[in-house]
Amino acid sequence: MKGMLDFGRGGAILGLRAMQAILMAVHAVVALLCRFLGVRPPAVPQIAPPRATPEAILDRYDSALDRAISRDNEPVRDAGAAVHQYATAAHPHVRGAVDLTCLSDMQVGWLLGLSDAELARLAAAGPLACQRAITGKRSGIVGLPEMQPAAPQPEADPRERVREALRDRIQDTSGRALAAA
Repeated sequence: MKGMLDFGRGGAILGLRAMQAILMAVHAVVALLCRFLGVRPPAVPQIAPPRATPEAILDRYDSALDRAISRDNEPVRDAGAAVHQYATAAHPHVRGAVDLTCLSDMQVGWLLGLSDAELARLAAAGPLACQRAITGKRSGIVGLPEMQPAAPQPEADPRERVREALRDRIQDTSGRALAAA
């Protein structure tokens, strides 16, 4: 990397000197014309040295890359962002590392049941469309299966609960009676 940095610095300095030589030649021609016409020639243009060094630019790039990598791996609290992060993961092994704790069991089941083509459509749609899709609203993404609500658990008959309680009590008392005998 240092060799590339030195090469870049040398190329930048060479380019700067070539630009300065061209400007000096143009200035000499303009100054000659001005003297011929009896007008005062303009001042010699000076090229300001660059404010940023190649090292500073490389440091800024490295820090931006580090921030982007850390942002990609941080847990998300938003369901749409979690679904989008899962959908944009390049490989199924990477998808396994995505934090889906902000989703319900029904939502996780729906998401895990999607094909690669459906995940690609989710990824292309963006986090807001993913948020709408995971909440069961119209998201504008064509071809996604609808999220089926969880089947409601049938409520047990209150009489059945009483029968169960009596059976448990009878078994407990008969078990104690057998243990005492």
